[in-house]
Amino acid sequence: MSNTAFVFSLLAIFCWALGALFDKFAVLHLSPTTTFFARFYLIFVLIFPFLILQWDRTRQSFLQLDRNVPLFVLGSVVFTMAGLYFYYHALSGSEASKVVPLCSTYPLVAFLMALVFLGETFTLNKLLGTLLVVGGIFCLTR
Repeated sequence: MSNTAFVFSLLAIFCWALGALFDKFAVLHLSPTTTFFARFYLIFVLIFPFLILQWDRTRQSFLQLDRNVPLFVLGSVVFTMAGLYFYYHALSGSEASKVVPLCSTYPLVAFLMALVFLGETFTLNKLLGTLLVVGGIFCLTR
């Protein structure tokens, strides 16, 4: 992994950790469904100017790509939104210190899916690393 990728990974981890705290604060005051939709309303308002500025570039990229690419993007959006919806419901019913780590076991599923659907190579180091992460998360949620 390059240093740049590592730094961006650390920044993502920090932002997601802060996001989880704010998610918990939100579901303490709002229903999970309201929190889910409020989040997307705010995202839309905040990102709208950037959507306008990037419209031509994004449209051109989509027109030049394989016909399946929009389906891949759609799948990404649908499954990410569904996961977030379920996450809010889980977060509203339990402690953040348990829900967040448990929901973070997705690397194991992603590892297996990457092997099957993306044809990525299996190595013992990848398996061991994934199992250690998931094992640590399992310990945290007990």
